[in-house]
This record gives sequence, structure tokens and C-alpha cells, in this order.
Amino acid sequence: MKLMNVLGILGAFFFLLKIVIHIFIKRKIDGKFYIGPGGSFLNPILFLPIFDDIPGSLGLLKRVANISYATAVALLLLFVIGVNLQ
Repeated sequence: MKLMNVLGILGAFFFLLKIVIHIFIKRKIDGKFYIGPGGSFLNPILFLPIFDDIPGSLGLLKRVANISYATAVALLLLFVIGVNLQ
């Protein structure tokens, strides 16, 4: 497996991890949080960093999710640039 493929897979994994953590935090804070119908109509707020004020021990998860988001964006950017340069 080439390095560019590994970067793309890792970037997608970190992005998926961020979305799962974001859903978990939203559900803990608001039990009635609606994710969306799924597919291409998923709630667009899940694709952004977490900007909300998070109470208590969920602050660490917020930090992990935001670091995962930044890592995913960097890896996916490297992947796209690397694939286009080949």
C-alpha cells in the first residue's frame, strides 16, 4: 500500500472518529438531538469542529474530537495534494 493511500485512510478514520464523538457529546447534552435522516442528508453541523461550551468531563472528549478534526483535515489535504502530484 502506498503512502498516499495510508494518509487517505487515516484521514477518513480520524474524520469518522470526530463525527462519532460529536454525536456522542450532542446526545449526552441533549437527549433529543436529531442526527438527521442519514445518507447525504446527515446533519451538517457534525462535519465542523465542536464550538459548543461543554460542561464537566466531556471537555476532554471535545478536545480529542477537535484534535481529530484538525488531524483529519491535514491528512486528507496531504492525500489530495499527493495524489494530484503523482
